Formats: sequence, structure tokens, C-alpha cells
Amino acid sequence: MVDAPLVLLGGSGLGPWAWQRVTPLLEEAGARVIVPTLSATADDETPAAVVDLDVWVADVVRALDAARVRTATVVAHSFAGYLAAALAERHPSRVHGLIFVDANIPAPGVPWLAAMGPQIEAVLRSSVRDDAVPFFAPDQFDAVHPDSGLSDDDRALLLGSATPQPLRTEEQPAVAAAPRRDSPYIRCIRTIPPAADLDGWTRVVDLDTGHWPMLSAPGELAEAIVEGAT
Repeated sequence: MVDAPLVLLGGSGLGPWAWQRVTPLLEEAGARVIVPTLSATADDETPAAVVDLDVWVADVVRALDAARVRTATVVAHSFAGYLAAALAERHPSRVHGLIFVDANIPAPGVPWLAAMGPQIEAVLRSSVRDDAVPFFAPDQFDAVHPDSGLSDDDRALLLGSATPQPLRTEEQPAVAAAPRRDSPYIRCIRTIPPAADLDGWTRVVDLDTGHWPMLSAPGELAEAIVEGAT
């Protein structure tokens, strides 16, 4: 039985729609699932210029309050690893546990953009429109994720639904101390290069799929989440 409610946080560009195949599987396993819409994502119209990690942390806390949930296990995909780590550091009483899904793991005091290195940072900054970083164009996506594991329909869903990411979320350091390495980490082995350095990580489950397992392998992902949450 899942120990606490689950909060599902998608990575860059993703909204609650990305979890639509996983959520019912988790509920069938007995979990209560909360999938918040973060400011300036999905259909939320908050201007990207006013959104940073502090705003997103507050969004998650509000979602917990609205659901009358005191503490939850936070499932964080991709960039949401930064958000989940920030939430756990700032509001530890609200976080029962963390489960990382092919997630980026923040280093103390280092923004995501800086962690990507100067070349990638320069490319991303040059693409900024309206204070946000656009999601991949189709040719960029195929070049960066040639082994995504997505069907043509799922690739079209992802590219057609993903929204730009507020730049300030990528410019702001997430944590003052490194996250603990004993949380469950679900690694997608077709993601090249890996989303995180897992040296010293003690609980790693591998999925044979690409970086968006909620679309490409929802059943396997749901099983791994349930295992990590029990």
C-alpha cells in the first residue's frame, strides 16, 4: 500500500496532461494522486516573467492545502527534480518522501542553466521569447532524443502540448545543500547523456525507455513509483 498521497510533477514543458496514463494506474494501486498545474504551464496564463522556483514551490504547497493533504511523496520528472528538492528543503514537513524520475538533481547554489554548461546556456538564452524557453522544435527533439521510445502519436502529443518554461526557474539556484541520495531514482536508460550523475545513489530502478516514460512506458513507470512509495 502506498504510504502517502503522491504529487506528480512533470519536467520542462509538461502539464497534468502528461500524467494521464499513469494517474489511473496509481489510483488502482491505492494511491491518492495530486497533479498540480504550475504557474505559466499548461493552460495557466500567469506571465512567465514573474515565475521562478519560489512561485512553483508555493504552487505545490497550495495544491497540498487545497487537497487537505499535510504531507505527500513528491514524484519529480526531469527539471522538476530541482523543484522537488527546493520544496523538500524549504518545507520539509510537507514532504513524506521524494521519487525522482529521470530527473535533474541540483547542486547547492547552482542554477539549472549554469549546470548545463556555457554552450547550452548560450543556445537556450538565444531562444528565449517572452521570458520563457521554448520546448524543442521537431528537428531539435529528434537530434537530442533519437531514442525517445515514443510512438509517432506520442511524439506529436508531446511536441504539440508542451509549453515554454519560464526562464527564471532555470536561473535560480534550487537548494543550499545537496539532496540526499537515498531517495528512489527511476532511471530511463535510453536518455543520453543521463539526466543525473547517480554515483553513490542507493536506490536506482532502470526502465528501458527514453526520457518521457509517462508516455512511453506508463505501466512500468507506475509500478516503479508504487514500489518506491511503499
